[in-house]
Amino acid sequence: MLSPRTEFDIGRDLAYALDAALWATDALGISLHPWQADVLCAHGAQLLLCTRQGGKSRTVSLRALHELLFREDARSLRPRRQKTSRKSCFDD
Repeated sequence: MLSPRTEFDIGRDLAYALDAALWATDALGISLHPWQADVLCAHGAQLLLCTRQGGKSRTVSLRALHELLFREDARSLRPRRQKTSRKSCFDD
């Protein structure tokens, strides 16, 4: 388990803000596959074509969390369960 940070290091924080893969591996202690690091560091929308249990959800979650923590204008959507979403669309 990672110990909580007790000191402020502007250089490290800037590096984390610029490199999401570094942040995930160093600050969170998560080991990434090379393709996951590429996705985390890329800009713009991406299409992920991976096998089942390949780490898509984890990678997208890490990217969203990094955006929320390090971008001032970041927004996030939290999808609801399909049944609830479908029901709410057609209920008055």
